[in-house]
Amino acid sequence: MAEEKEITRLVDVGELEADLKKDLAEEEAKGKAADILFCESISDELGDLSNLPTIDPKTLRPVAHWEDVPGSYKDHIGKDGSWFVPTTRCTNPECREINPCSLKTPFCPMCGFRMEDVPYDVD
Repeated sequence: MAEEKEITRLVDVGELEADLKKDLAEEEAKGKAADILFCESISDELGDLSNLPTIDPKTLRPVAHWEDVPGSYKDHIGKDGSWFVPTTRCTNPECREINPCSLKTPFCPMCGFRMEDVPYDVD
């Protein structure tokens, strides 16, 4: 018998947590008439949700590098004049496109891969 592959789910539980907190607040607002078991079960569920492992969304984006194309240059024009810079291309094997903007950008404009050799911070 073949082994069953374990399924891993990535889920945003923010909306579920908000709904449970709202339900808990509504039930607790009833005072002495509140269903204690219901409140305890929601509190337990909120605890379980907060204990779930988290993942940084940045780690989900695939990465590549800019590599120089030997003997190839691209002109770059700025307010101080124009000059040539080495032509670069994406190392993603499914892309391998020449960088059209002639500067090493944090992301490949063709495939969207994040370039590890270019500093990038969303903060």
